[in-house]
Amino acid sequence: MQAIETAFVIQTALWSLLIWAAAFAVPASYPHIRRAVALTGLWGLWVIPWLPAAPQWAGLEKQGIPLPYPSEGTIGPLAAIWPEIWLAGTIWQLFRLGHEMMRNARIRLTEPLSLPWLPEHIRAYYSSQVEGPCMTGWWSPRVLLPLGARHWPERELRAALRHEIQHIRQHDGLHRLYTALLQALFWWNPALHALCRLYETESEVCCDLAALETRTHRKAYGEMLLAHASGSYSAHRLAVPFAQKSGLRSRIERLLGTPDDAAPRRMYPLRWIVVLALLLAATLLPATIHKPSVPGNPSEPTLHTEAQLRLRANPFPGQP
Repeated sequence: MQAIETAFVIQTALWSLLIWAAAFAVPASYPHIRRAVALTGLWGLWVIPWLPAAPQWAGLEKQGIPLPYPSEGTIGPLAAIWPEIWLAGTIWQLFRLGHEMMRNARIRLTEPLSLPWLPEHIRAYYSSQVEGPCMTGWWSPRVLLPLGARHWPERELRAALRHEIQHIRQHDGLHRLYTALLQALFWWNPALHALCRLYETESEVCCDLAALETRTHRKAYGEMLLAHASGSYSAHRLAVPFAQKSGLRSRIERLLGTPDDAAPRRMYPLRWIVVLALLLAATLLPATIHKPSVPGNPSEPTLHTEAQLRLRANPFPGQP
């Protein structure tokens, strides 16, 4: 593995870990801020290749002092074949993602949903291939409802549609596709996977809070989530379901207010200080990992320092 690749791997892992810790440190009663911090870390991941070198490394490079570059022997025998392993894993993950996109595109739409209170720009359909409400699509999102939704009570139907419409307003279709691509590219990074899961959980909580604006009781809404949790969907990562089993318990507990009642409010200022410290560390620490602009052989001597040039200069320039 080259020094540039090694530095990028370390920087990516460090960035994801610090941003995840910062988002997780935000109090649970602020899901919108948690979601915003997670999205900032996910979309800001591509800033890492453009980070400037740390001041100490930049100063040494200007002086011409050679810097220690990691070699294959110091990293391990896996470094020699790591690019091939990375590429093979990414191709496999992209193949799986493409298969899910094809399955998602083949969902049959039975009939459009026509309700007087439904916004005109929202495309909602009944489908026989879903057993629960879900939102799909990133460029032109749409809401899918099972055929049994025709007989749902109006309050339950409003809450489910409000939840999915909030996904559309948050552009979660685009964000889900982007996170799926990130997970396919950085499949080896557990911190990035944790950051993606945190974003997905907080997005669901934000949509739950939007659904409660339909004057649905929190307990009744939690029971509705449990009732729809057993539904199956044609796609798992791109068709955003109304109630999926993973993270359902946490969502219901937060809806009922269990974490907020147990957490003392006086601890919030300290947690915000921790969040700011982690965000500051995420912007500074990756730059301390040196990434050479031009990889070379670290064993070859360099003669760019002023002292070395003076020693090798000809004291008698007029003589051969």
